[in-house]
Amino acid sequence: MNSIPQWPRCASTRPAGRLLRSMHVPPSQLGGPARITGRHPRRINRQTLYVSNRGHNSIACSPCGIDGGGALALEQVVSTEGDWPRNFSLDRAERWLLVANQRSDSVVVFGRDPENGRLTPTRQRIALPSPVCLGFA
Repeated sequence: MNSIPQWPRCASTRPAGRLLRSMHVPPSQLGGPARITGRHPRRINRQTLYVSNRGHNSIACSPCGIDGGGALALEQVVSTEGDWPRNFSLDRAERWLLVANQRSDSVVVFGRDPENGRLTPTRQRIALPSPVCLGFA
């Protein structure tokens, strides 16, 4: 079972202090095969936390609060529309989230709502053999 630990100030990249709580992603009631966190949690503008889940093949989204001190609460779990999400990345404008699905040889594009961080499938898919890392120059 995957879980995201919550440290003071949401999910700092270098946690300091005590663990506040953790959140299972995806929730155990969703079932499915064994799950492995594919990419460490990524926080955008201290507002939204994203984590990919291998095995469940999903991206979980959690709002953190404007100041980054909000509690973790799972808001959305979306299918990566592929197998084994090895990595994901946002474009510089933070309007698009791309997911590298290693076992299905694809990069899938999601729209990102800048107001609430929610993801929307675009049905855009880039065929690419075994993608493992994404980045923008």
